[in-house]
Amino acid sequence: GAVPAPLPSMRAPGRRSLVPGPCVPVRVGAQGRGEGRRGGRHSATVRDVSTEEAPTRGHAQRQAWERWREYDADPAADLPRILGAALVAFAEHGYHGTSIRDVAAASGLSVPGVYHHFRSKQEILRALMDATMDELLGRCEAALRDAGADPAARFDSLVESFVRFHMFRRPQAFVGSSEIRSLEADNRAAYVARRDAAQRLLEEAVAEGVAAGGFSAEHPDEVARAISSLCVGVASWYRPDGPLTPDQLVQRHLVLARRMAGAPA
Repeated sequence: GAVPAPLPSMRAPGRRSLVPGPCVPVRVGAQGRGEGRRGGRHSATVRDVSTEEAPTRGHAQRQAWERWREYDADPAADLPRILGAALVAFAEHGYHGTSIRDVAAASGLSVPGVYHHFRSKQEILRALMDATMDELLGRCEAALRDAGADPAARFDSLVESFVRFHMFRRPQAFVGSSEIRSLEADNRAAYVARRDAAQRLLEEAVAEGVAAGGFSAEHPDEVARAISSLCVGVASWYRPDGPLTPDQLVQRHLVLARRMAGAPA
């Protein structure tokens, strides 16, 4: 529910991210803060980032995202174990405060075992942020399919999907916002492009509502950005033990978003 709590700064350079949020504690050692193997730097191009069952895992995830309102209680539950360990560590200690050795220990692997799947810590961060955007976009696209062709229904489903994601994926939201600065240039550009694609979904939903005569927003793109900020902000204060249920919070945010878009009262 709606119980605010202080959080670390989540501002990132450039256009505002669609993914902020707080962190989950993990025990991380103090050794080895190098960027890659034995302190060296490595290419940040992502290759096979999980395990042998990656195609099966990906198919199962896509099927789960079709039930876009449903979330596992553990934000890392659907991630490969290396990425799940990295998510917790990066959210609590930051990218630069976490070593490959820390990720290996938290995931129950040796350091060489981690390097079997990832060439560097940068590769892990890129893969984790890609996984976050895969899920956000996958759930939003499923919500739009469910809504059909009606612009008002599409708008409502999309806003609901954004709100629920930022309620239940708070660590991913926080890492996605706070660690964009830690991505190398090519990785940052790729991530920003996907983040902007998510923003365009909202822009299109508002524009479709205006074109259909259901919304009266004079500046649809600005309204879409304001609605994005509204949804994203949920990650900074939502608490599962607060006084409002997720469904109640969704309904309140839908009322606010509709008013911002100029929908009839």
